[in-house]
Amino acid sequence: MKKGFTLAEVLITLEIIGIVAAMTLPALITNAQDKELHNQLLKAYSVIQATINKMNYGEGQIINGKNYPKGKFMPIFKKYFISTNESYRENPTFEDNTWSYISKIYKTYNNNDCNMSRFDDGQVFVNGGMLILVENGGE
Repeated sequence: MKKGFTLAEVLITLEIIGIVAAMTLPALITNAQDKELHNQLLKAYSVIQATINKMNYGEGQIINGKNYPKGKFMPIFKKYFISTNESYRENPTFEDNTWSYISKIYKTYNNNDCNMSRFDDGQVFVNGGMLILVENGGE
């Protein structure tokens, strides 16, 4: 009697492995993407919170709409970042529902269009590729 597996047995085993892999890989990829987003949000929160804390201390006042009326927040906020790409403008122009100095095609994490008209007070590009959009509406 021969020892070993027949071709049919090997193919059936490979097929079962393929089916199991096809069922589990999407869940693994989704979990990895969710974890990546979670870590990015934690990093963004940490960067913004550290900047606000530095700004509170440096400016000697609490950061809120009363202390920083419309248009006064961004020029001060941006100086508390170690390295930024200068993207703040005093008078941005509005074209096709987007501000001219912001990418024409900006999507949220869920691939929805972002209403850029709300972020007209400036933007800061932080090391690592994070983009912080600012709307300073005052109180």
